[in-house]
Amino acid sequence: MKFKSAKIVNFSHPLTSEQIKEVEEKESIKIEEVINIPVQFDIESDFLPQFEKMIKNVENLESEFFKVVYVNPPSLGTISFMLGVEIKKYFYNPKILRWKQDRGGIFPVWKLAEVIEIK
Repeated sequence: MKFKSAKIVNFSHPLTSEQIKEVEEKESIKIEEVINIPVQFDIESDFLPQFEKMIKNVENLESEFFKVVYVNPPSLGTISFMLGVEIKKYFYNPKILRWKQDRGGIFPVWKLAEVIEIK
């Protein structure tokens, strides 16, 4: 099935009209909407609740499930994003270990901040 239009869910810097046009030309599709989702996490707090709150702020995201949606992850997160998608193909309910720096000592020490379950 060939779609004629799509949306971009953008977790990165705002896209320019030129960038949107590049996607349209490369994919031969019309981008009907860019949904910009600001991403700013408090590294001292658990990530999963912050992520869930961020996603809930996007109206009608669930209704896009069967439509063409391009996801633009934060620039430095692209590899992690791809890894997360791929890892679900190989493991049943993997869990992510998140570490944070303990700033109490002279040398950096990383301690477990949380375990995030992917459902």
